[in-house]
Amino acid sequence: MAVNILQAKHPEFSTELQFHQFADVLPESVILVDTDGRVLALNKSAQRHLAPYNIQAGKSDLTVLCREGPEQILQYLRACSRTRSFIPGSLSFGETTGKTVIFRAEGALFAREGLKAPHQLLIRLQPREARGGRFIALNQQIKQLSLEVDRRRRAELQLLEEQRRKDEFLAMLGHELRNPLSPIKAALQLQNFANVSDDAKARSMDIVNRQVDHLTRLVDDLLDVARITRGMILLKSERLEVGSIIYRASELCQPVIQEKEQRLSIEMAGEPLYVQGDLQRLTQVVGNVLNNAAKYTQRGGSIQLIVLREDSYVNIVVADNGMGIDPALLPHVFDVFSQSERTIARSEGGLGVGLTIVKRIVEQHGGMVSVSSAGLGEGSEFRVVLPLGDAPPMPELPEQARLPNTGSGLRVLVVDDNADAGLMLAELLRLTGYTVDLAENGQQALSAADTFAPDVILLDIGLPDMSGYDVARAIRSSAGRTNPLLVALTGYGQAEDIRKAMAAGFDHHLVKPADINRLMEILAAPVPAPGI
Repeated sequence: MAVNILQAKHPEFSTELQFHQFADVLPESVILVDTDGRVLALNKSAQRHLAPYNIQAGKSDLTVLCREGPEQILQYLRACSRTRSFIPGSLSFGETTGKTVIFRAEGALFAREGLKAPHQLLIRLQPREARGGRFIALNQQIKQLSLEVDRRRRAELQLLEEQRRKDEFLAMLGHELRNPLSPIKAALQLQNFANVSDDAKARSMDIVNRQVDHLTRLVDDLLDVARITRGMILLKSERLEVGSIIYRASELCQPVIQEKEQRLSIEMAGEPLYVQGDLQRLTQVVGNVLNNAAKYTQRGGSIQLIVLREDSYVNIVVADNGMGIDPALLPHVFDVFSQSERTIARSEGGLGVGLTIVKRIVEQHGGMVSVSSAGLGEGSEFRVVLPLGDAPPMPELPEQARLPNTGSGLRVLVVDDNADAGLMLAELLRLTGYTVDLAENGQQALSAADTFAPDVILLDIGLPDMSGYDVARAIRSSAGRTNPLLVALTGYGQAEDIRKAMAAGFDHHLVKPADINRLMEILAAPVPAPGI
């Protein structure tokens, strides 16, 4: 850190040091000057040969010492500053004895300190009568040194930028970790007051639970990015239907999308697509991209998710009409400490590591991820590309499982008040050969049970007008209806919840987000045809 401070106070410090490391071993006289004529450094040969002319680093000015005059000297130096190719010239110095010696000069741009003049120049000096055969070799060496100086300066600037981003990230991390602690502390203190109602205490404990969940997610993100960047995660690879990944990810992201009253539209490919990968990690990838879109899209905005096939790859595209991305930030979107500009309010929240996790997981699956944006206020588009996997062989259903004259297979009724989740599951089932109808509440479900006559009902428990338990009881108690297979879909998975579902007449109980492979097993099991 001390070196950076020195360089900040003395911009030429680093370059002068590099100049001496290179130039002191040369037999030629080489000086370092700026375009105003100030002498910055002399190599050892120049210190010896130019001693009679009273030229000193940091003190001498060529416009004063040279006999050509200030205007002619400055004109020559500025010509040198435009190129790294050495420009010939001459400089005349007077000895203390009164004798004037004319030196052959060759000057060229050496290094810039930032974008402002004066630039630093190298000038090689030899008495006019001396031979200059070694200048040709020196020319190439100095060009290489100039390139090395530029490379090191770029590396230093990159390190400084990375350090700045890390400092900003740590400050943001402190803010994010402290934020939940205030309501937790206040809620716990509230429990100590005797005159607080039971309802107020219950609400305060709900706050504690939510904030603890938030802290847990932050810590999980930190641990995840640490493990992934160090290559310490193992993938559980299996054949996956892409629709199952999209369904699980969209289910997980629904709370934030609904809270901001945004519209998520999902467009699947016209055929089942498969990839080889880890279901949990690929769900995390799509979920992180969707969450990022929701976070940076205004209330009431639109998010579109499209799945399509391009040659031997699956493309998952998430586009939004949100705040967009500054062109300067685009190359750094997936960097570990990168986030867009933030206000003091930090309304978006989060640590900014979600997209880093996305990139590393996708690359571990042999894929790639990219982002594009027309600029601030123009929305953004993220594209996840994964290698296309092999489709599984179609299983032959036992004879007793086939319904007479069904054509497209079993009739499945999906009941879910979350319209997007219902549509996503219905689309997945249609792609795998089922005839599907949708209902969004209990009354619609009972009506569809009569008109659609489903063989299987996938029934959400938390419906707006009546519970899924009540719907199941009504279906089981009606003599005029068919007797479909009932599968409960719920966010509750305790033993008591399963017992209640079985008591209401359900045949199976699945916890959201449902394991699609398990659901397919249930649907593929033999379903007796009428009369069997």
